Amino acid sequence: MRQVDDLEELDIGIQALAAIPVGAAGEGIGESDVRVNFGGVTFFSGDHLYADNTGIILSRMRWISNSPPNKKGLLSEKAFLFYAET
Repeated sequence: MRQVDDLEELDIGIQALAAIPVGAAGEGIGESDVRVNFGGVTFFSGDHLYADNTGIILSRMRWISNSPPNKKGLLSEKAFLFYAET
């Protein structure tokens, strides 16, 4: 992960193993809509990731909460999640 200070300002949960101050090669190559496997988990295009300071949940379904997240994107301990039709 790079630009840690900028990412810290976003209202999303971010998990990373380390900060790396080296930029990408910038060759403009890559693929989209492909499955990726790391950490023993396969991520598919369209999957939803939910993260907080203690972990990550991967879901094929979109979930919504009964209360809004705080400024860091975290839900209250009293919040409930519900499946949302997409």
